[in-house]
Amino acid sequence: FATYARFFRRMLVWMGAAMLATFLAEATTPYAITFLSSWESGKYVAFGDAICCSVFVSLILGKSALGSAGALLKHLGLAQTSFHLRNAIDHTLVSLSMPFFWCGGLIS
Repeated sequence: FATYARFFRRMLVWMGAAMLATFLAEATTPYAITFLSSWESGKYVAFGDAICCSVFVSLILGKSALGSAGALLKHLGLAQTSFHLRNAIDHTLVSLSMPFFWCGGLIS
């Protein structure tokens, strides 16, 4: 039971991080549009055009970067937790079968 509880805890952490990155990726587009309209209206004149342009480009590119990070976290988490679950199952099966081999193939 502890192995499966650990598996679900790991999946919860990895999937939570992946969902957070995906959510942030989807949130960057509306913020980029809002920033662009505020920049166009002259709200950010004090910062200068170069800084505003780099912030806008960062928001647009951030969507791709955060989306990729979310997908990477999801797949990495799935691979990591599956690997640990398989190792735990293998270890359990080997530990259950060792007395059989120690006794020369006789069930005791």
